[in-house]
Amino acid sequence: MPVNTGDLWSVQTINDLIVSPLFAKSNVLPYLSRISTRNTEVWLPRVVAGTAGWYPELSPISPSNVDASMVEVRPKKAATIETVSNESRTDAGAADIVGRALVDSLVSVVDDAFVNGGGTNGPQGLPALTGTASVDASPATLEAWADAIMEISIAGGQATVLFLSAQDWNALVKLPATAGGNVPALTPTAGPSGKPQASLYGVPVSVVPALAAGTGWAVDGSRTVVVDRQPASVAMNDGPAFASDGVMVRATVRVEFASVYPESVCKVFDVP
Repeated sequence: MPVNTGDLWSVQTINDLIVSPLFAKSNVLPYLSRISTRNTEVWLPRVVAGTAGWYPELSPISPSNVDASMVEVRPKKAATIETVSNESRTDAGAADIVGRALVDSLVSVVDDAFVNGGGTNGPQGLPALTGTASVDASPATLEAWADAIMEISIAGGQATVLFLSAQDWNALVKLPATAGGNVPALTPTAGPSGKPQASLYGVPVSVVPALAAGTGWAVDGSRTVVVDRQPASVAMNDGPAFASDGVMVRATVRVEFASVYPESVCKVFDVP
């Protein structure tokens, strides 16, 4: 049911207009494990398997020397503002239109932070992880992704998503099945909805506009986490828009990324 901007402060409306669409429209968030919290920080356990062995019955069993530690995650604030005229802000459906604009802005900044880092005030994203695997090859080649998927398997994980730039994916879909042929090497497969789903070697592909050509990431989404701090907020104020008979609508969310097993993340890039 359409709502007007006067209803923007209810928690349910904020979730329906901002939070849920953000997680649905993002090219990154749907592929990660999500943890929602009201705390300013979250501690994630990291346990590295120890050793096991075969023993005679009733003989002493040696300690497995499991390595346990904790990863601290502090969600960072992302915010955006849209200006709305007073004439239209009370119209039925106005909040839906404004909400889409706010979400589009948030999707852009959140996805960019994940693949490129969010700078001083934002999430550090994948580039800040230490101990990740890497493949020195162009992400516009099939062999590079086969190697990346294998690197994650060797680390005990399973690649659940491949993040590519639009340019590199465009190059991949044009590769012929045979040299000089016209039949593409890649054929679309049906996803859960029945619509064609991009994939490589059975792993879903997500094209991230914020990724520059020449860099891609293979990720085990079961081991890579997005923490979103609740509640998100939407506020409205005349502010500088008062003189033009308008109001400013601000949306704020808080998210951070973490990987408790960074070896289950593999960067694909062609080292110069």
